[in-house]
Amino acid sequence: MNHRTAPILAGLALVLAGSAAAQAQAPGAYFGIGAGSSEYADDLRGQIFDAYAGDTTYAVESAKLSDKSGSAFKLTAGYRFTPWFSGELAYTTFGDAHSDFVLNSIVPLTTGSATIRGQYKLHGVSAVAVGEIPLGTDFSASLRAGLVFSRLEYSERGITATDTPHRFEADDEDKTRPVAGLGLAWNIDPQWSLRLDWDRWFRIGNRFALTEGGNGRFDHADAYTLNLIWRMPR
Repeated sequence: MNHRTAPILAGLALVLAGSAAAQAQAPGAYFGIGAGSSEYADDLRGQIFDAYAGDTTYAVESAKLSDKSGSAFKLTAGYRFTPWFSGELAYTTFGDAHSDFVLNSIVPLTTGSATIRGQYKLHGVSAVAVGEIPLGTDFSASLRAGLVFSRLEYSERGITATDTPHRFEADDEDKTRPVAGLGLAWNIDPQWSLRLDWDRWFRIGNRFALTEGGNGRFDHADAYTLNLIWRMPR
């Protein structure tokens, strides 16, 4: 092979590789399904202590977010407008998180303690813009930003200081909040990809207070999912 032919063949190889990558990222609709794990920000303890400060019935003995991780599930529908820009809708569930707190009665002539276990369930629909950067011919990285229409459900079970059952079901807390995320995809062929996603929802819920709607605020919640993506053939 002479010195002139080698650069030509190398350039041709780069063009063919670029064409393959462009084909894998062709505009059109795509759908995905994924599963993984979630994690709620652990900033609840201080809120519970603050809520009961000065209360004339109970004083907090202990409080914690005892189980801040859950199982995440994600359904995605998107449309690629250009090779490196898309819009996505996704429904994501974050599984359950649990709180545990013990309250000592300070009512005169009552010395019992209340033991309460709270349960949080978070899910919602996000609408995001997605920008993609190719990493060679088979891989790509993505950045997502947009809004999520979230719902936080909260309930309590436990025993009061007088040894009677305690049950509480809060109204669902619906919020529109910002969301951001990152993705790393392996483009198996023009129709199929595997994508590892990290999604962060911000400012979930309301600060814990002794009110109907004050059931706990999380600075953020994260979902880590592995998604199978299928692109509609053109």
